[in-house]
Amino acid sequence: MQNSYWDTEPGGSPSMFCSGRDMARFGLMIASDGKWNGNAVMNDAGYFQSILSSGQTFNPSYGYLWWLNGKSFYALPTDQVITGALVPGAPADLVAALGYGIED
Repeated sequence: MQNSYWDTEPGGSPSMFCSGRDMARFGLMIASDGKWNGNAVMNDAGYFQSILSSGQTFNPSYGYLWWLNGKSFYALPTDQVITGALVPGAPADLVAALGYGIED
């Protein structure tokens, strides 16, 4: 990733800022089980298993800091429960890093 950085928001929460191209690189690395061009960037198999598995029963569409498509329902942070896949038109194995907010 070439145009990315971490910063601390007012109030203390860390945030990652990056270009669209770098976000795509990050997604490709996650989709490749932590490898980039065949080289391991992250090699914790337990982490990758946890991001692809439901983290709790009350929201099967949420893994370990990642959203999972193809589950029978999902719960929003507002406690609203919605029946069906997170992204109905997408493949069931879609994994999404849906952060807190989007900056312009």
